[in-house]
Amino acid sequence: TARWAPAAMAAGVEVLVPFRFITMVGHFIACILVFWTRGDHVRAALPLQHTTSQFEAQEASLVVALSLTMTVFAVELVGFWSGLTMFSAPLSFMHVVFHVAGAVSVCLFILQGAHADLYWVYFALFSALPGAVEMGSIGLTLSRKQW
Repeated sequence: TARWAPAAMAAGVEVLVPFRFITMVGHFIACILVFWTRGDHVRAALPLQHTTSQFEAQEASLVVALSLTMTVFAVELVGFWSGLTMFSAPLSFMHVVFHVAGAVSVCLFILQGAHADLYWVYFALFSALPGAVEMGSIGLTLSRKQW
């Protein structure tokens, strides 16, 4: 059975690579939708009688979280498209799990008109954590590369 392991792993990677890309795109689209609905989430975070400055401050916080999310997506895409992390089965599986959970959570966030600060939790769990693992994997791969 040991000599069949590379073939089984290759088959797993063949499935995980497209799943990883599709789940990343789904999570990305869900995050773009938050940009369009951010006013609802900002209002959910404020009292009924709020000032313009309170609204702008809460909106700025949400925009920062969304911008950081897009930055992490860019890092993940660089690692993925450069091939540095594309064919790592454990890493691809981790990304699939986090992006599916992130996409579902962000969609529920949008549908429920949730409090804007909740997005920071989603950012930490479903973007920053896998993004940090991706950056570490990119760094490790580049440090091992013979130039």
